Amino acid sequence: MEVTRTRAHEPVWMGRSDCCACPIRNRALFAQVPDAALRANGYAIDLLRMRTGGILYEEGASGEYVYALRSGFVKFVQQSGNGNSRIVRLLHAGEVAGLELLTDSTYRHTAMVLRDIDVCRIPLRLLRTLRESNREVCDEILRRLQRFVDTADYGITYLSTGTAQARLARLLLRLAQGKQTDERDWLMREDIAALLGLTLETVSRTVSEFKRQNLVVEHERYFEIDRDRLERIAPAPEAFRLGPEPVSRKSPRAAPRVCRSRAAVHAAAPPAARAVAPTPAHRPAAA
Repeated sequence: MEVTRTRAHEPVWMGRSDCCACPIRNRALFAQVPDAALRANGYAIDLLRMRTGGILYEEGASGEYVYALRSGFVKFVQQSGNGNSRIVRLLHAGEVAGLELLTDSTYRHTAMVLRDIDVCRIPLRLLRTLRESNREVCDEILRRLQRFVDTADYGITYLSTGTAQARLARLLLRLAQGKQTDERDWLMREDIAALLGLTLETVSRTVSEFKRQNLVVEHERYFEIDRDRLERIAPAPEAFRLGPEPVSRKSPRAAPRVCRSRAAVHAAAPPAARAVAPTPAHRPAAA
């Protein structure tokens, strides 16, 4: 995948991460690791900030880091045999990119920023150390890998087959919480096309058709949906929740709470990039 880089898209080093004070501690990869063990790990975890359009790493590149998303929105893009790119997964706060490095030396996707992100760059050596010394970390890694498989199964079964109307309806239902999508995260029509395997023209035409039928009402940064009618268009099992489930650190066996779906669909151009103050130099995001 050919990627155009600019200085505005480069990661900005924000300092060292303090996992014990993480604002999403109960959804983090190390949620079950005691504070003392985290402080004694001896590895530096960098907090990076990247703007929309930035690249965390590219498909096929070798790597020494995994990335835990604290805020924002990332898409995983994979190059197909005919030269086209497909979005194969969406990453939300609390999720981790690059876990494939535990079994391979290269990244399987290009991780592109859809919405400004704060991300923790975790040395692969630290992850391996904690996996071997902490059973909860090992179990959490397995849970997250299984979620990736579940997400892929859902995409193949429900988002890549059927009519354009059915695919779009399923996507909206999956991204929605209640009767509207979440305005904090959004997908451009181009991204919808890449995710559903449709042309941009087909997506635009289908969205317009849904609007004419009052299946959706488009606002500046989100859609209101008619859930009942969309479910009749595209019957499917309950969609998998987006993002990791919060973990109770006091009681590991406690039933997890349902995470709110975090994505929305937006057709306008991305908002103007915010200025980022210069910070100390840092190493590249991908080794």
